[in-house]
Amino acid sequence: MIGIMIVFVSENLLAAFAPTFVLLLIGRILAALAHGIFMSVLTIIAADVVIPTRRASAIAIMFTGLTVATVTGVPLGTFIGQQTSWKMSFIFIAVIGLVGLIASIFLIPRQLPVPGKVNLRGFGRITTSKPLVVSFLITALGYGETFAAYTYLSPILNNFGFSASAVVVILIIYGVMGGY
Repeated sequence: MIGIMIVFVSENLLAAFAPTFVLLLIGRILAALAHGIFMSVLTIIAADVVIPTRRASAIAIMFTGLTVATVTGVPLGTFIGQQTSWKMSFIFIAVIGLVGLIASIFLIPRQLPVPGKVNLRGFGRITTSKPLVVSFLITALGYGETFAAYTYLSPILNNFGFSASAVVVILIIYGVMGGY
């Protein structure tokens, strides 16, 4: 988790200070990959820190946090970018990531069960299972669509004449509605 959070923070800082669009894009892609890995690993940790009968609740609470972060974070990041510059939005995300890194250091128990060896041939079997491939694609495209929509929603709304403050409110409403 610590390594994942270090990558997340550093890649958001790369995006904030990237001198070229290519480096900005690389920073965003690597931060997104770190976020995806973070959610996968955190699901396992959430299940391991509670008694077996509470595992589903722990994972649900964790994903509720993701929804709340999306509903509040995207409009807040948009607001920060509108009031300062788009680079400050990435710096804000990096600071939040730093808080997550510190929390991971102090709050994740050190004595969690370690999974057994991973058989890399299992990944090949996953790619031959049509239902698994379809479910992975639906998930990846669904999350990709959501983040792409958030990326382009602000400029589209601005082009339609909505003020900067109205865009923030619309993003909050969009996030709340998307969370249900």
